[in-house]
Amino acid sequence: MSMTYTMLEDQLLMLIESATSDSDPLIRLRNFRRLKSEAIKRLRAAERKAAYDARMAFSFSDIEEVVGIGRKELDYLVSVYLVDNPEKPAPKKRQRADLSNYIDLSGE
Repeated sequence: MSMTYTMLEDQLLMLIESATSDSDPLIRLRNFRRLKSEAIKRLRAAERKAAYDARMAFSFSDIEEVVGIGRKELDYLVSVYLVDNPEKPAPKKRQRADLSNYIDLSGE
C-alpha cells in the first residue's frame, strides 16, 4: 500500500505532538534534539536512496519535471549514495561520441 504525503505528514505531526506532551522542559528539549538528529540522518539516507532508485529508472529531465530537483543536486545525492553503497552499479550515462578521427568535409 502506498502512503500519501498527507498520511506521512499526519504521522509526523502526531509524533511531534506526543513529544510535546512531556511536562519537564529538559526532557522535552532532549527528546526533540534527539528526534531531530535521528530524523535528519534517516531522511537524508532515504532521500539519497530514492534519488538513486529514480536515476536508475528515469532520465534527468523526467526526474526534474516531476520532482523539481536540478541535475546538480540529483548528481550529488546519487554520488553520496554510491559512496555509502559501493557495491551498487552506477546509473548509465550518455556516451559521448569519439571525435578524434573526425574528418572535416566542409573544405575550409
